Amino acid sequence: MSTQNPEEMLFLELKARFGDEKVAQLLVVAARDYKVKIDVRPLVTVQLNYWHQGGKTADDIFNLLKLSEVGDKLFESPMLLTWRAYVANLDPKKTDELIFSVMKKYYDGDILEKMFADAKKRSATTRSMASNLEEEMWRSQGKTADNLFKFLKLDEKGDDLFESPVLGTWVSYINRLNTYEKRPDEFVVINELEKRFGYVDLARILGKTEGMRGDNVEIVASLRKLQFKQWMTQKLLDPKRVDKLLIQSPDDPRNTRVTLDFYDFYKANGGPPLY
Repeated sequence: MSTQNPEEMLFLELKARFGDEKVAQLLVVAARDYKVKIDVRPLVTVQLNYWHQGGKTADDIFNLLKLSEVGDKLFESPMLLTWRAYVANLDPKKTDELIFSVMKKYYDGDILEKMFADAKKRSATTRSMASNLEEEMWRSQGKTADNLFKFLKLDEKGDDLFESPVLGTWVSYINRLNTYEKRPDEFVVINELEKRFGYVDLARILGKTEGMRGDNVEIVASLRKLQFKQWMTQKLLDPKRVDKLLIQSPDDPRNTRVTLDFYDFYKANGGPPLY
């Protein structure tokens, strides 16, 4: 490491005086203290790079920061995000995989499940991290989309599935699994849903957002656009063909919403003129 950079020089001086762990603690405290007038982020970057250049593994830094000693209070430790930042520096594409590979050495499955559940009640950052690691745990256990659907008891919801607070968890997990496929499928979530509802009934259900709360409104809107995109690009449907499919259940009051929404989507996305 060059000592010409002032941040590097300061870091090396701090490291010589206090040691790696203490410097990391000081930087975390300084970053949170509004009274500290200097930006400590460059020093954090220097420390992460110093560890990286020294060949430190995710496990090495977990122990250096004494996270192995905090028990099931890991998500309450102020050092957790420093460790996560380092692991992300090692491999941005496999951050969750690397973090979980270390965690499972120290905690069994039951403890991890409780830790993740508790962490999801904390800050947005902690909740996001815990949710991602929970998904990685399920993936390591070999859970399929169907397995998780039943595990989350979504199979008991019927059409109310889209109002469930764990819908986003299931959708996110399917997309995570999809990234490990040789040929990821853009429409994998839609395909999973169509197994359960059929593609016409799914469109009818996705058109009804009344009663939905929070993130589910955005999730359902996104799924609707994705299904319509699949209709245009894979099923080669146009509004006339969709009307013929809907008319098979002519008295269903949801048909009108599907017709209007798909027509708008079709026009907005370059569908050829209808004659």
